[in-house]
Amino acid sequence: MYIYVPRNLAANPALLVAVHYCSGSASAFYNGYARDYVTAAEQYGYIIVFPESTHSQYSNCFDVWSPQALTRGGGSDPVGIMSMVSWTEANYNIDSSRIYVMGASSGAMMTNVLLAEYPDVFAAGTSFMGVPATCFATGSATNFWSSQCANGQISKTAQQWGDAARAMYPGYTGSYPRIQLWHGTVDSTLSYNNFAEAIKQWTNLHGIPATPVFTDSPQASWIRTRYGGSSAQPALEAISVQGAGHTIPAAGMVAYSIAFLGLNSSGGGSTTVPPAPTGLTATSGNASVSLSWAASPGASSYTVKRATMSGGPYTDVATEITATSYTNTGLTNGTTYYYVVSASNSAGNSPNSAQASATPASSGTSTGNLVVQYKAGDTNATDNQSRPHFNIKNNGTAPVNLSGLKLRYYFTKDGTADMSAWIDWAQIGSSNIQIAFGSHNGTNSDTYVELSFSAGAGSIAAGGQSGEIQLRMAKSDWSNLNESNDYSYDPTKTAFADWNRVVLYQNGVPVWGVQP
Repeated sequence: MYIYVPRNLAANPALLVAVHYCSGSASAFYNGYARDYVTAAEQYGYIIVFPESTHSQYSNCFDVWSPQALTRGGGSDPVGIMSMVSWTEANYNIDSSRIYVMGASSGAMMTNVLLAEYPDVFAAGTSFMGVPATCFATGSATNFWSSQCANGQISKTAQQWGDAARAMYPGYTGSYPRIQLWHGTVDSTLSYNNFAEAIKQWTNLHGIPATPVFTDSPQASWIRTRYGGSSAQPALEAISVQGAGHTIPAAGMVAYSIAFLGLNSSGGGSTTVPPAPTGLTATSGNASVSLSWAASPGASSYTVKRATMSGGPYTDVATEITATSYTNTGLTNGTTYYYVVSASNSAGNSPNSAQASATPASSGTSTGNLVVQYKAGDTNATDNQSRPHFNIKNNGTAPVNLSGLKLRYYFTKDGTADMSAWIDWAQIGSSNIQIAFGSHNGTNSDTYVELSFSAGAGSIAAGGQSGEIQLRMAKSDWSNLNESNDYSYDPTKTAFADWNRVVLYQNGVPVWGVQP
C-alpha cells in the first residue's frame, strides 16, 4: 500500500483508490496514467491510495480471476485493497460517502470487481480499458489469464452479466455505484468487444435501459453515451475512443473522470456559484471552430453559447461539458461566429465569459500558434520502411506542454499486416513519446500513426520548438510499402518545412493541419 496525502488536505477528504496495470507499479502509475489525479488532489484535497501488486509470477496483474477474488471477503487482492481503504478511513477523517476507485487495464478490471463486490463502500468508479466483473474468471488461483475474455469472445445477456456480478455479494439488495467506462476501438490487448459487454452488465445492475438517453462527442475521436440520466453524473457513462489502442487514459481524459466521480470539490459539493471562465480562445478550422478556456474553480461543467452577431443574442450549442475545450462543427465557412462560455455547479450558473470570435475557412489549417514541420527521412517510396521526421514549433508567447499534444500522420497500409513503429531518435527523448495506430477512411489514407507525449517530454518554450523527432515504421511481415500514394508523404521535403498534411491536436482539439 502506498498513500498520497496532499499538502492541501480537506477537513473531510474524499478517497480515491488508483489501481495500476499489469507489469506496472504504484510508482509508475503515480508518475504516469494517474498523474493528473495527483495534481487535482492538491487542488481539491482528496487522498489517493495506490495498491501495488506483488504477483511477479503473474506479471504484477491484480487477481480478478480466482474464486477467492470474485467472492466478497473471499481473500486475495480485493480483500487486500479493502484493508487499505479501512486503514485510511481509520487514520484520516475520510468522508465515507465519497470513496472512489479508478484503474487502467488490470486496474480497470479490478475497478469493475470492487464496485460489484463492495457496492456499499464505493460511490463511483472509472474503468479505463477494462472488462465486465467475472469476465476473467478462470476457476483457478494460478491460471491468471483468460484469453477468451481478453479477445472479446465472451458474450452474455445483460441479465447473465448482472447475475454474475450479484453472485459476488449474495443477498445484497442495495444500489450499485455509478461507473464510467472508457475503451479504445482498436485495443488489441483487451478487445473493444468488452466495452459493450460491460455496458450490458452495469445497465442491468442499475436496472436501467440499455439504450442511451444522451450521446455527444466532447472530443473529435470520442463518442460519449449516458444511461439512466443525462446529467454529468449518470448511473453509467461510457466513452468510446476511435482509433485508440491499449493506451488510455490519454491527455485530457482524467479531467472527465474527476468530474464524473465528483472529486472536483473539497466537500460534498460546491456551495457557491463558480466564477465566469477566463481565457476563452476561438480557433478557425474547416467548417469548424475550436474553443478552449481556463478552468473555473468549483465548476462541474460548462455551457458553450454561440451568436452570429457580436454581443448576442447567444444560443446554447453544447451543455454539461466537463473539459475546458470544445469543437463546434457543421459551420459555414466565411461566416464569423461569436462565443461565450459559462460554468455551472450545484449552486448555479456563472456569468458568461468574455466573448471570442472566429471565422471558419475552407483551408482547414489553424490560425493558431503551433506549427508542424516535416521532412522525409527516406525518399525511397517502395522499400519496406517509412521514415517521417517531425518538428513542432511554438510561435506563441507562452510555453506549451507537450503532454497535451498529439500528432497524426496519414498513410495507406498496403495490405493486412499489422504495423510496427519506433522512435529512432528524438531531442526530447524517445522514451517520452508513445506510438499508436488507428484506422481512417480518407483521401490516400486508411491508417494513421499517432504520437503522444508523456509529462517527461516537458514543454515547448514561447518561440521554441520540440526538436527533431525521427519516426520509423514497418509492416510486421517486413513486406514493402508504397508511400507514393500516402496522404502525408512528400519525398520533395528533404529539409524541414511547414506541412499541413500532418495534423496536430492540443487537448483533443485540432490546431494545425488538414485531415484527409
